[in-house]
Amino acid sequence: MDYPHKYFEDEVREGFYITGEIKRAWAAQIEVLSEVDKICRRHNIKWYADCGTLLGTVRHKGYIPWDDDLDICMLRDDYFKFIDFAQKELPEGFACLTLKDKEPFYQYLVRVTNGRRFNYDEKFLERFYECYYPIGVDIFPLDYVAVDEEAENERKAAAFDIFAISDSFDEESRDDEELKELIRSVEEVCNVKIDSSRPIRQQLYMASETLFTIFGSKGAKEVVLMPYWLKDNNHKYPIECFRETIMMPFENTELPVPVEYDKVLRIEYGDYMKLSKAGGVHNYPFFEQLEDILIEKVDTYYFRYTFKPDDLENEERKTGDYTKKQVINYINMTKEAHGAIVITAAQGDIETSCNLLVACQESTINIGELLEKTYGEGFGAVSVLEEYCESVYQLYQALLNGEFGSSDAEGIALFLDDIYNKMKDILEKDVVNKKEMVFIPYRADYWKSMEPMWKKAVDEDVYDVYVVPVPYYKKTARSELSDMYFEGGEYPEYVNVTDYNTYDFARRHPDVIVTMNPFDECNYTISLSREHYSKILKKYTEKLIYISPYTVDEIGLDKESKAWKTLDYFCAVPGVVRADRVLVQSEQMRESYIERLTDMSGEEYRNIWEEKVGVLEKDVDNPEYFEDEEDKPFDKAEAISNLPESWRKIITKPDGTFKKIVLYNTGIAYMAQYGEKVIDKISNSLDVFKESKDDITLIWYANPHLMRTLKKVDLRLRDKYNKVVEKYKSEAWGIFDDSHDYSDIVNLCDAYYGDPGNIPHVFRDMKKPAMIQAIDILN
Repeated sequence: MDYPHKYFEDEVREGFYITGEIKRAWAAQIEVLSEVDKICRRHNIKWYADCGTLLGTVRHKGYIPWDDDLDICMLRDDYFKFIDFAQKELPEGFACLTLKDKEPFYQYLVRVTNGRRFNYDEKFLERFYECYYPIGVDIFPLDYVAVDEEAENERKAAAFDIFAISDSFDEESRDDEELKELIRSVEEVCNVKIDSSRPIRQQLYMASETLFTIFGSKGAKEVVLMPYWLKDNNHKYPIECFRETIMMPFENTELPVPVEYDKVLRIEYGDYMKLSKAGGVHNYPFFEQLEDILIEKVDTYYFRYTFKPDDLENEERKTGDYTKKQVINYINMTKEAHGAIVITAAQGDIETSCNLLVACQESTINIGELLEKTYGEGFGAVSVLEEYCESVYQLYQALLNGEFGSSDAEGIALFLDDIYNKMKDILEKDVVNKKEMVFIPYRADYWKSMEPMWKKAVDEDVYDVYVVPVPYYKKTARSELSDMYFEGGEYPEYVNVTDYNTYDFARRHPDVIVTMNPFDECNYTISLSREHYSKILKKYTEKLIYISPYTVDEIGLDKESKAWKTLDYFCAVPGVVRADRVLVQSEQMRESYIERLTDMSGEEYRNIWEEKVGVLEKDVDNPEYFEDEEDKPFDKAEAISNLPESWRKIITKPDGTFKKIVLYNTGIAYMAQYGEKVIDKISNSLDVFKESKDDITLIWYANPHLMRTLKKVDLRLRDKYNKVVEKYKSEAWGIFDDSHDYSDIVNLCDAYYGDPGNIPHVFRDMKKPAMIQAIDILN
């Protein structure tokens, strides 16, 4: 059967997380069922979807998302008929397990499987969708209820007795006289002979089955799944329900269901359209114990993560020789070289000065080439570096030609300072001080989980924001990568996508990387390239954020539930452990993550998970999470010393102490809503602050996009606003800032005044006063 490749990927259905391994098992079961169906078609044997499979067919058009087995049923006559043909006609390697098998089989059903053990044969894996477990279909017999009620009650009582014996039977106690007497009574009631040389418990099951079949179809009005009916008094249906079948969609095929499936389901489940994610008669997933056995047998098992404390940190993350670090080194070394050039020129050592100029030019060329490799050809700073090289060459020629002597050292110093500062300013602006946030999606339909943070990052304009979709690969049962899938062209048009081939994480070392893949090597069916594993990405950023793309129904702390078990697959995985921040859908889910991670790592790590795991909505609303928090306290004096001299003069009082600093923030929203009223309010507020300029420094932080927006929507308003700005700048009693990064200003300031938004929230979180200006109040 053909399946689209995404069928075998993890997904969420009806709020429940389904792994790719479950999907492979589903597909393998359907493949086994196809062999059952072939035999039934050849021999006119009727079968029906049953139990959870019937419910899944009707309610979900496929498997119940929290179910993982395939059940069908047949009327007892067809059931026996099927067994006879199946044991002869099933393909090589298949097995038809019944109570009559030599190997003990203690179930009142037939199980058709594609084998009895793990199978990594290439042809087997190809046919059964890389599922290496023995996979089967359960076939339940429907037995006829006696027309005579008294006869039925006698059968039921006898069956209860045999159940009691068989369920408590211990093969080591077979010589017990009391037990022997009970066995003789079973032989008499069922007209069978128990062979003491064979497993007795299995023969007791067979004796029970003899009782199940003593009443035929003639005159019968009801049928039952006998073990359930005898024990629980349910699973009893009118025989008319099974007079015909109708075909209904199931996953990528169709299954026959009883024509009166509604009546069958109501008898079995009551209000069967009401979802319940509990129940089931086996552990979930069914192959869990098989997986444990497999892990014991193999040297390396790639699909299950084992917690390692070292994964919490990566010592390599700050030691890489990335572009920004090389640029900083270049700036510092160039300054030292310039100083040496001035000294040697003053000493008359022109040869050494020229050699140093050559070295400066060569290092500048190297840095220019590095920038183009990192950021692409045409990167703006490169042209300034080229101008620097030309200036260095001119000085070199002038020194060689004797145009400068030792007495001209001061002029050389001024010349070098001029070209150095121009070069330094552009490199600091475009490289050193530039912040990058990179989003790495791999599935376009999961982008919606990242989009809120992406929009926030773009709107805040703190970072240069990149979206770099990466390919992902199909993974085989041997954990080998095969087919590649890339969805880079499927994102919304308003998302500017960067080619993953051109974005070099190692060179660029972005400040923040946001990923949606938590698995690394520990997913059964898909993988990213190794260079996009969390272990590698963590080396190339100061903050690795994982956003869960899966929105599931809330998972409580019931550790026996199926939903809790799914946390093994998307919570207890390396990408969650290695991320610096993990963002999930809700506070309840956060608690579940913390509890599951603590189960995995030990109670001593609980505080780490409590700090690491957050709620996406809360983090998006708080830009503090986008920033790296410093452990050391903020040093205001040091921060002011690093400001431009023009700023320092305004902030510093004549006695050398610092004024109180207020951040005045004006944005786009108020301007769009109130128009000229906002400009009047700004003018009024500036006048008020001007009166206190000897004690308070005002930093007017204006949204950098405001002028551009006003240019589009209202030129008159823009001109009026621009007059206020220019007047404020010319008076120079305060500071005007329309840069893209306000984070340093927030630390510097003592209080906030201005428009509502995220910045006042940051002040409040930092326990600093924050006041919102009221547009209608001018005084």
